[in-house]
Amino acid sequence: MSVQRPALDELLGLLREGDTVLVAHFFRLGRRRDHVIHLFNSFYQRGIHFKALDLGINTTTSAGKFMFSIFASLTEYDREGILEKTKAGQQLAAAQGKHIGRPKGLYEQS
Repeated sequence: MSVQRPALDELLGLLREGDTVLVAHFFRLGRRRDHVIHLFNSFYQRGIHFKALDLGINTTTSAGKFMFSIFASLTEYDREGILEKTKAGQQLAAAQGKHIGRPKGLYEQS
């Protein structure tokens, strides 16, 4: 899934230190959790604040920074769990002799 979105790219190009990104819903900023976390880390490094109205996250306050770190930790934990389950499923399928990956083509390539 692509993380490139023209309006988001334009916003990222305009942001300066001290600016605040405001979203109505926490995960509307990015399409994938890891992309959202990457954006937040970028904001932090550039001195840009973030507010999410649905969760009450406001990184201009110490409580908001704490909330953000909790959500970031939870999403990372969730992501690791998904990766572990995926790997276990792949290993089980391989042990049962099932093909993993893209299907083979119709014609052999030389």
